[in-house]
Amino acid sequence: MEVLIKMYWDDSPTPNVLAPIGDFFCLGHFIAANFQSLPFTASVKPSEERKFGGATASRCYLPMPFKKHARIEIENQNDEAYIQYFYIDYELCSEPLIDDTMYFHAHWRRENSTNGWAPPNMQTNSLVTQVKNLDRKNNYVILETEG
Repeated sequence: MEVLIKMYWDDSPTPNVLAPIGDFFCLGHFIAANFQSLPFTASVKPSEERKFGGATASRCYLPMPFKKHARIEIENQNDEAYIQYFYIDYELCSEPLIDDTMYFHAHWRRENSTNGWAPPNMQTNSLVTQVKNLDRKNNYVILETEG
């Protein structure tokens, strides 16, 4: 499934959040699984098919402040029909947000394909723990952040 979640805060012309919906909720490749962390949880009924959607309950508890309005879009870019139930909890503040309040941003990116640094004869995951890349050359960056 190629289903995106887009979130816009206030008057942003471009999405502040843009990611495949499964990846946003920590469910890569639309494969649902049960897990729990502080900002995200996901649960699947054992009797249901383990695809994202349907019987998957995914939750995000990250604060996402905005001053005037927010818009959340789910965009199906696939030829298959996609049905989504959702519930959004929000809280109105009695005081306006301060001017330098930071907005939540998340953008999904990938590089397809990557060269990586593993030796060409490496065929199994068990060998990955035996090979070290101490000079960091050709590492694939999965997170760059500030703040």
